[in-house]
Amino acid sequence: MGKFKFPSAYTVLMAIIVFVAALTYIVPAGQYDRVMNPELGKEVPVSGTYHLVDANPQGFFDVVMAPGAGFYDPSSYEAGAIDVALFVLVIGGFLGIVTKTGAIDAGIAKVTAALEGKEVWMIPALMVLFAAGGTVYGMAEETLPFYMLLIPVIIAAGYDAVTGVAVVLLGAGIGVLGSTINPFATVIASNAADVPFTDGMGLRIAILVIGFIITAAFLMRYAEKVRKDPSQSLVADMKESNEEFFLKNREEGIELTGARKLILVLFAASFGVMIWGVSAAGWWMAEMSALFLVSAILIGLIGRLSEEELTGTFVDGARDLLGVAFVIAIARGIVVIMNAGSITDTILFWSENAVSGLSEIVFINAMYWIQVVLSFFIPSTSGLAVLSMPIMAPLADFANVSRDLVITAYQSASGVVNLLTPTSGVVMGGLAIGRVSYAKWFKGLTMTAESNAAVKTAFTGEWEGTAGNDVKTLDHLYAKMYGYGGDDTLTAHGIETIIYGDSGNDVIRGYAADTQLGGAEEAKRLALAIVVLKQVRMAAAEQQTLIQDYQRAQHYQSLVFKEWIVRNSREQFDPGDEIALLRVRCDLLLAGYEVDQAWLPC
Repeated sequence: MGKFKFPSAYTVLMAIIVFVAALTYIVPAGQYDRVMNPELGKEVPVSGTYHLVDANPQGFFDVVMAPGAGFYDPSSYEAGAIDVALFVLVIGGFLGIVTKTGAIDAGIAKVTAALEGKEVWMIPALMVLFAAGGTVYGMAEETLPFYMLLIPVIIAAGYDAVTGVAVVLLGAGIGVLGSTINPFATVIASNAADVPFTDGMGLRIAILVIGFIITAAFLMRYAEKVRKDPSQSLVADMKESNEEFFLKNREEGIELTGARKLILVLFAASFGVMIWGVSAAGWWMAEMSALFLVSAILIGLIGRLSEEELTGTFVDGARDLLGVAFVIAIARGIVVIMNAGSITDTILFWSENAVSGLSEIVFINAMYWIQVVLSFFIPSTSGLAVLSMPIMAPLADFANVSRDLVITAYQSASGVVNLLTPTSGVVMGGLAIGRVSYAKWFKGLTMTAESNAAVKTAFTGEWEGTAGNDVKTLDHLYAKMYGYGGDDTLTAHGIETIIYGDSGNDVIRGYAADTQLGGAEEAKRLALAIVVLKQVRMAAAEQQTLIQDYQRAQHYQSLVFKEWIVRNSREQFDPGDEIALLRVRCDLLLAGYEVDQAWLPC
């Protein structure tokens, strides 16, 4: 039997459409009454007005119509994703013409030569630009042109397609996650919640900065690992294919002539005008499509392309992104099925009931996870804000939670989900352009999340909001750290930096000396000890007692290890390799943590 291969984006999205259609047979149909909000220019649901309506389950015909309805509503002819799809096709033609002139190849060669030995710093430099677009005006669909532009540059620098996709998608995504003045998320949500959008700004800036640093650092590390060893790439099996696809027809040693410089200036100016138009002039897809169509013609003329070359190249470029246009429309079809089946408001109503009457801490955490679920079904940040904030924000008053925290929970949840949800046309479109399967992208993001969670666990002693005596078993603690995936981010140097300056950490420094830390496994074990000491907050005198008891506990190491092997079936490990872990086990008991006396007689 052959190895399972994860299905394509088209299959994943159609499966979700079928799943949502099935939900319309199970989830009761219902609606909120709606009123026009003049500030938003949209109708918003009214809290307390939810009522059941006649069911409208979506059958086979509705499912097969959903992708087409994703382009436009067949009954009202209202545009759906057709404007975005057209924009993508125009962008494909535009990039095809720019590439045909040789300007892109000459520019890549110039940039690569200038950054020789410093290529990795191109990653945070580009990411900060996308993050700025995300936090200022919610850059999302506007990122689609940049994939075809930047992925060839990234691959030419020795990295892979995943790095190129991540620079754009994670860069803009982190910006949206930490939206500060984003009118399509923060401002709309604040208006719907009836609070100033500046409330909670400090927390959002902190989320933006910390999230960016962690994400950029992880991506830089991954990219350098791939550059040094291409087999470490998530798409290592497509290395030659991607190089051929993204660097096809690339000419070596091509000269950066005056005409090509002018083309690159016009090329960059087109994107600058696009950003200005969207953020300041109220432009959207139709205007952007017209902009790049005109720019493509001008660049073709400057590049001295014949009429046949210009039109043929434009069509060929659009053909390259035709699959992306289909992905975007199919993703939109999911929302079409939900709305037609009248289950969107029911899911919101259930969410409203789930958080009603909760305490402050439980409320805000529950709100975050509810927004995560809602974001999966409603990937549009503005759509989710208009739908959920008029209902959810007033509930914060009863839980004694400020409404700006509800907004921050909403935009953080939406931002995280929109980095990976298959229901987002932007995510699936970007992956399709980069030729990265959804399974591999999900795996890469999971690695990032695990790394961030492990660092948080090790250095703050927090896990899943639990503190104090609620988490005391060693197996639970060690499982949290052992699931870290073998990453070496928690190096001895990093841990010693955290330790340095903390009072009374002689015991930990002793661990460092005894184990001669140098790798991830030792670092994880040491991190456990740090968690213990930080939580127990021992006084210096108590630490001296611990040291004495710890020395006496050495006599039990052999017995402890034998029992540990029986308990965990890990005979393949060298006993000497586990000494640091055994010491932590003993210290946990001595520090008052609950450890089974039958197998740990310290």
